[in-house]
Amino acid sequence: GVGTSTKMSHLPNAIAGQVQYATPASLDTVTITPGLPDVTVVINPASTIAALTVTLPSTLMIPSQRVTLACSQIVTALTMNGGTIVGALASLAVGGFGTWVWSANSSQWFRAG
Repeated sequence: GVGTSTKMSHLPNAIAGQVQYATPASLDTVTITPGLPDVTVVINPASTIAALTVTLPSTLMIPSQRVTLACSQIVTALTMNGGTIVGALASLAVGGFGTWVWSANSSQWFRAG
């Protein structure tokens, strides 16, 4: 299931990013909380999962908003949705990750890492 979000900041006086924890099972959906400027989603299933859907925010986006996924186990089939996602991942390896940034000009998520 999806866990709670906690505030996290590495720089004094910086806008605190958010960490959203998820412990999904196969066929689950992880929905990223909308309206936050910087979100890292830690996907930590108990073991390899066959299929997972990750839903990026499709409302309340902030210009240059970043969403990062980080995974501890293999996700064989990853589906990403939540608007147009340029550079969506189709799977995740152990230690796999990716970052997307919201472009308000084109109303798309772009892979940035």
